[in-house]
Amino acid sequence: MGAVPCAAALRRELATLETQEPQEDAFADDDAFRRAYAAWDARYEELNDAQEAGAVFLGEQGCGHASLMVMTGPHRGAIWEDLRPMDQGIEPTGHDFAHWYRSRLERTEQQLDAVPAPARQSDTI
Repeated sequence: MGAVPCAAALRRELATLETQEPQEDAFADDDAFRRAYAAWDARYEELNDAQEAGAVFLGEQGCGHASLMVMTGPHRGAIWEDLRPMDQGIEPTGHDFAHWYRSRLERTEQQLDAVPAPARQSDTI
C-alpha cells in the first residue's frame, strides 16, 4: 500500500494465485490435497495480509468494509478503503485523515440530532 505499483503487483499475484487453487479431484489422495491446499492457503493469506502493510485500521464501515490510513511511503497520511469483502481490493479515497475524521464526526452529530432528547424529569411529574 505504501506504493501503488507494489499494491498493483500484489493484486496481480493474488489474482494469479486464485486461479491456481488446488482442486481435490486433481490429487491421488486426501493427504496430498490437504498439504497442497495448506501451502496454497498460507501463500494466499500472506499476500492478502501484505496489502495492509504500512497502514493502520481506522474503523469498520459495515459488511467488512474498513477504512485504513497509510503510515509509510509516498501515500503517508492518505485514507484508503478496504473493499476486499466486495471483491474490489484496497483503493485510495483521495482524502487525508482530517477529512476522514471530520466526515465521521459530522455523521455522528447528524445521527445524534435525529435521536429525540430524553424527557426532563420535571416534564414527567
